[in-house]
Amino acid sequence: MYRAMPGDDLWLPQTASMIRFREIRSMIARKLKIDESTIRPETRLAAIVPPNRRNEILGLINGRDRGQGPSIKTKKLPLWFAEIIASTALSLLFLFQPWFLVLLTLPISILIANTWRSSYSTRWPSCLETMHELAISQTHYNKADAAKGLWPREEISAKVRWIIANQLGEPFDEITEQTNLLDLCL
Repeated sequence: MYRAMPGDDLWLPQTASMIRFREIRSMIARKLKIDESTIRPETRLAAIVPPNRRNEILGLINGRDRGQGPSIKTKKLPLWFAEIIASTALSLLFLFQPWFLVLLTLPISILIANTWRSSYSTRWPSCLETMHELAISQTHYNKADAAKGLWPREEISAKVRWIIANQLGEPFDEITEQTNLLDLCL
């Protein structure tokens, strides 16, 4: 249930992402034990979520703490450790294989090391800088909400811009309705 905060009527329109924002704000405030009224749509995530707790918070928002979806492993495997393992494997191959076969296995070993390392970490999406962007990323379009008027044109535009920012790794603020997609891809 939504609890009204002081001044909410001035800055929270009744849209799909703002409804989701209120839910996310409540979850984050409870988990981090901070006052909900200090979290606003323009609040930067770096200001309220410590880097060492971002995966935990993202897991909470995605429902992983409630038994929905796969669990996330927040412990990162150091890249140097993965490289040592790959180098050791290559050294052993060198003892038993001709040298040109070792060179052929090098790209595969690097790929395996990077895959192995990334399987032990969850990356915070690069285009999530503010609470509003987080809410947009977590809001899914459906016809029932659109029929209720929760998806005005500006909300749909923001969701499309967020998807483009996420796919291209660009900051959300830099993508506007006037942005030429060809310029972003070059």
